[in-house]
Amino acid sequence: VAAVGVLETLSMCAAVEAADGAVKAARVDLLEVRLGRGLGGKAFVTLTGEVAAVEAAIQAASKLPRVQKFLAHTVIIPSPHPELVKTLY
Repeated sequence: VAAVGVLETLSMCAAVEAADGAVKAARVDLLEVRLGRGLGGKAFVTLTGEVAAVEAAIQAASKLPRVQKFLAHTVIIPSPHPELVKTLY
């Protein structure tokens, strides 16, 4: 795995929209959309792919109007440790 990207939102709807926008914007694999059960409405989108693709996907998703309004945080981890990758699959 070249990179892992995570996008955190304050709304479940924004997370679903972000996931959709990310996979449409770049060649990435969507690993998980974790919706706000027990997270106070927060939601997380986790994806993987080449570093440039993950960056493009996160950037495109972050620009969507509803996502912008509810975006909490994004992070891109280039060259993640293999043990981290095992926990994601």
